[in-house]
Amino acid sequence: MSKKQVVILDDDPLYLLKLEVILEDSNFNIIGSFDNVEDTKAFLAENENKVDIFISDLFIGSKVLGCDLIHDISPAPFPILCITSSYDENLHLNLKELVSYYLIKPFHKITLIDCLNRAINLFEEKRLHEFISNRYILISVKPGVLCKINFVDVIYLESSENYTYFYTKHGKFAKKLSLSRLLSDFLDDRFIRIHSKFAVNSAHISAVSTKEVNLKTNLMLPVSRGFRENIKDFMIQKEKYPTRILSTYTIE
Repeated sequence: MSKKQVVILDDDPLYLLKLEVILEDSNFNIIGSFDNVEDTKAFLAENENKVDIFISDLFIGSKVLGCDLIHDISPAPFPILCITSSYDENLHLNLKELVSYYLIKPFHKITLIDCLNRAINLFEEKRLHEFISNRYILISVKPGVLCKINFVDVIYLESSENYTYFYTKHGKFAKKLSLSRLLSDFLDDRFIRIHSKFAVNSAHISAVSTKEVNLKTNLMLPVSRGFRENIKDFMIQKEKYPTRILSTYTIE
């Protein structure tokens, strides 16, 4: 497993040394450690694609220059962990939306490592969620007018001859493409084919069996024999990732 790349800002040489010792035998590699804002900011700007996490003290000297830097670089393309000796709640509130974690010195090695790992994981999950949430398809609703349909809003799709109908939270839309072509070339794996006529958005499923799918809108759609493996694969994935478990499901 490759080490995560860390940048540190702290004007206390003893704490810089402590952080280096803590991280030396962990899954982290320090690619930059600084005692001033100017050099830190320049390094982050030049190497932002290499940084996995930024650790910043809030006070540099007697001023909250670390806090100012965090505001300057936000939204940052990496998670930020704040470390400080200050118990000032206003500082915490001021940075609450910009940083992943906030640690009060002194802290234990285990606490630091845990916070670093959690910060990186949460940041990557958030970025993935934003990517997924922002995906969409354009559908012509009348000549010269395209409507943006977000994937998250699509509940299910129905095939009808040369068209596929999108049933969304905001209405029904038609696109002149086969369901097979849409699933293979335009949509992502949140959409599950359950029938020759139907595909469903897995996020809108409330319960499933090998015979039918219940949607959160209380609609039930049939599962045809040829697509039962898709449903079984879906349920296996749900068991592997408990945070996504459905309210009920059965395998028959």
